[in-house]
Amino acid sequence: MDISDLQATVTAGSCSSRLVFNVPEARSQGIELEVAAAPSSNFDFAISASYNDSELQSEAAGDISGISPGNRMPTVPEFQAAAAGTWQRRLEGDRLGYLTAVYQHVGSRFTQVGDFATGFGTVDLLTFPGTIGGPLTQGTFTFNPELPAYDILNLRVGVSSDKWDIALFANNVTDEIAFLALDQERGSRARVGFLTNQPRTFGVSARVNF
Repeated sequence: MDISDLQATVTAGSCSSRLVFNVPEARSQGIELEVAAAPSSNFDFAISASYNDSELQSEAAGDISGISPGNRMPTVPEFQAAAAGTWQRRLEGDRLGYLTAVYQHVGSRFTQVGDFATGFGTVDLLTFPGTIGGPLTQGTFTFNPELPAYDILNLRVGVSSDKWDIALFANNVTDEIAFLALDQERGSRARVGFLTNQPRTFGVSARVNF
């Protein structure tokens, strides 16, 4: 895909406001694969994967920091994959027992194009008036703006009929801590953190069809 006037969000310097600029040219190219099959009446599965090479190909008007040719497009992982499978068995009457597993892999990403700006990821603590929190033990604070890859596994086992469904579920079985986005305030001068996913969760779900 060749993209014209891509909207890109950047942080307004040391302000918490966000600005949207147009990148004249960008492109995305890659490959996707998806396979689904039902080898028997008791088992079916689906697998999908994609590789995406997406990058900016020009600068925004005004040479905005981070919007440069060759930088990756934000929020887009280069590689991601998913797999799902369900085993089921007919029980007494119209009841059906089943076990479902869903796996998802998401590759590394960046939250916004400004994360590519030269020097981003290093905060000079000595630029704060009065060295807030002093005395300081170091002059800089560093962090990696690249969001690392993560893997999530969900399981579900239950019994269903034509009118109802009840199941036990376990989401994020391995208790993976996934960084979903970089969270910053005042251009990372006031706060730097990461938005994360829900931790391992167990529960019961019930559904009734009327």
